[in-house]
Amino acid sequence: MRASHGRVLPLRVAVAQEEGLDSWLQALALRNGMSLGQILTEFGRPQVGRTFTLLTKAPNAFLREIEARSGLSSGHLESTVLGPHLPLGPNRARGSRYCPRCLAERQGRWKLQWWLPFSFACTAHQALLHDVCPSCRTRARHRLPITTAPATICTQRNRGGPVCGTDLTGTDVVLLDADDPVLTAQRWIDEHARQSGERIGSPQVLTDLYACTPWLLRRLTQADAAQVSPPLSRDWHGWSTCITRGPRGQEPAAVTAIAVHHLRLMLADDTEDAIAFLRALLTHDTAATIRPGDMGQTHWKALSPRLHNRFLRAADTRLGHTDRLRYYTCTPAARLPERTHNQLVAERARHIPQMLWPQWTMQLLPRHGVDVDLFRALTCALLLIPGQAQRPVRPALNLLNPRLRYHNPTLQTMVAHGGDDVLALSLIHIS
Repeated sequence: MRASHGRVLPLRVAVAQEEGLDSWLQALALRNGMSLGQILTEFGRPQVGRTFTLLTKAPNAFLREIEARSGLSSGHLESTVLGPHLPLGPNRARGSRYCPRCLAERQGRWKLQWWLPFSFACTAHQALLHDVCPSCRTRARHRLPITTAPATICTQRNRGGPVCGTDLTGTDVVLLDADDPVLTAQRWIDEHARQSGERIGSPQVLTDLYACTPWLLRRLTQADAAQVSPPLSRDWHGWSTCITRGPRGQEPAAVTAIAVHHLRLMLADDTEDAIAFLRALLTHDTAATIRPGDMGQTHWKALSPRLHNRFLRAADTRLGHTDRLRYYTCTPAARLPERTHNQLVAERARHIPQMLWPQWTMQLLPRHGVDVDLFRALTCALLLIPGQAQRPVRPALNLLNPRLRYHNPTLQTMVAHGGDDVLALSLIHIS
């Protein structure tokens, strides 16, 4: 049947809890004797081939049109689509994961969260989500269903062949123990994914997960994977030894689960435990840099200030003396310098004498090894280093005392006889 343009459809379907727009539109189409493609055309939007396009790029005007013609209040469909700024999300997803038991209980109504890259387990049934159809081995709902088959059926076609037709509700499930850390990690993800309002969006924790996942997957070992259920650990072993792993964002649910379990430790509320975990992962990094060598610059910049703080503090022991000052790594306030901070450094230079105050000199001066006047002059110059955005520190030192030379050897002598942490903490505190 075909409704007149602009009129409300006579047969309506309520939006199921946590349902995606594609699933609800398919249920509405079947209720009105149409295919999903036909009802999209009815609502004035040409059929789109890939499901993620509908979920991520549906115009607001299109959503309002659907709501008006299906008897829904304005804004009701906001919860059925994904935010436009999801970091990894379905912009790279080739299909949706799924829980066979949920599909059976919900009569084929697909959850929106199954499209999220970090959805890997069903907390209701304590089971690992499926990545692919067990018969055709393709991701479910990669392309919008074009038939009027039930939504529980795999409708994927292989190179123009017939529809697969496998009933996805009959797929075996991998059950998890109630106290499995994977389920804890999934509940943690679900909580953060719902914190961004009506649409499932991109809170900073999801951006951190996206940026760190490739790096972490290169660092984890089979021993790390053994912390979860044996079936997941076996899947990890099969994936980690595979030469061709597929595109990023298409890791198996078990691999994603193990990664998120460990990423949760990096983002946990206990800062000291998180830093200890990061320091263990960075054990084999020998370069005196703040960014792990195998983490791309783009991903490093995308990290939240909170995670930058933890990476910096974890790297503190292998950094040079001036970098420890620049990044405050020996303090809980470790952070990346801001570009505009150079102006503040110039302003700070106006309030610092060329020779350290006598009271501070008495407290910080090493007992031997350093000339007193040189110590006083260099220490004052070093007060300009904390927060310095530029790595070459000479321009900052020149603001106060351009006659100072060889500051690194002198600084090393000062540290050797006066204590690195004592001197660094004092300079940061004074600055």
